[in-house]
Amino acid sequence: MHPARQRNGAFIVLSICCAILLATAAGFGAATLWLSNVAPTSAGTPSPDPTPRVGGSAESKPQTVQGFDVTTVSDLTFGAFALSATDEDGFTVIYAKIENDDPANAAEVYFDITAYGPDGRVVGRTPSNMYLLPGQRSLFYGIMASDMTKVDRIKIEQTNFDLAPPVVSGDVSVDSILGGEEGLVEATFTSAFSTPSEYAEVYIAGFIDEQLFAVCQDKADIPASGGTFTVRCRLDAVSTDRNPQAIDEIPEDAVFDAYWALDIPQ
Repeated sequence: MHPARQRNGAFIVLSICCAILLATAAGFGAATLWLSNVAPTSAGTPSPDPTPRVGGSAESKPQTVQGFDVTTVSDLTFGAFALSATDEDGFTVIYAKIENDDPANAAEVYFDITAYGPDGRVVGRTPSNMYLLPGQRSLFYGIMASDMTKVDRIKIEQTNFDLAPPVVSGDVSVDSILGGEEGLVEATFTSAFSTPSEYAEVYIAGFIDEQLFAVCQDKADIPASGGTFTVRCRLDAVSTDRNPQAIDEIPEDAVFDAYWALDIPQ
């Protein structure tokens, strides 16, 4: 699909890949979100030696991403991975579509992301976590602070996994996604959630030929049913190749999707 060329202020209308965000959750507040070349943060401490808790899941077949083999051990379903460039602070971010296949229960899951050198030694390890509602499809992200010049392979291991009834119900619809100069995007949403929810992670992702090429993200408060909100953020380039290029203009053949993930219930 091609983005329409109709202008709306400083933005052009972008093709929307998916009009409904899969949900059974809580809400997005009318917060304005910005992210510009800043690595996201992950709470928690990595395990000294990951001991995955999975329901019989074996290690996945490796995907080659920017020359690294990436594998997962998880009860959740992962899609294709993409990596950001390493920023000036030494952080590299890894992304992939992720889905909770359970139709009735929410999944609370913790991961360790381990980078290994060619000799099999650990180069670095960082944690990540997600809360996914029944049947929800979202975007996994994890931060790596390793010296990527020393990395041979990356393994994402589930270290804790619990299924439980969801804390909220409802859905979120994407009303529009607009694109502007220098990779700025703006998405408008309408909530149908049963109750509000704070600190949801919001992602806007761009694809070319179904391959992820750009992501931006930040947190927002989601309102209850009937509430609308707008998200603005600046896209960071990601790629399966060695050198993701900074995004100055949004490609005409790009399509966009929006994802969210609630904070883990306390």
